[in-house]
Amino acid sequence: MNHRVSHQIITRDRDGRVISSPLQLATSFTTRLRGLMGRRGLDPEEGLLLSPCSDIHTFGMKFAIDVIFLDKQLNVVGLRPECRPRRFFRGGRNAAIALETAAGRIAATGLEIGDTLRLSRTDSHG
Repeated sequence: MNHRVSHQIITRDRDGRVISSPLQLATSFTTRLRGLMGRRGLDPEEGLLLSPCSDIHTFGMKFAIDVIFLDKQLNVVGLRPECRPRRFFRGGRNAAIALETAAGRIAATGLEIGDTLRLSRTDSHG
């Protein structure tokens, strides 16, 4: 039996570098509040996109994460590497979206303030 599976992916616009895949979307109050709480970790490219979201917390989490804050046009406006549990992090005045990724992902991808990201859907056959 052949099934088509669709998931979200986020890449850097200028070179197509994968920033996060698979990417979960958290767009309701409940999914944004729950975030990554209760998880034991993230795979190296896995991520959670919280929208709208200008600040994040890591209360109830068991592992560090990298957080990439974006404006509404998906421009990187803030980078917070290695955010440890039980902390609060502000995205800054232009932040509208937060991308939570595995710790070390900012360094691994070379992300910089001003980079533009692209959100898209990929289809695979399973």
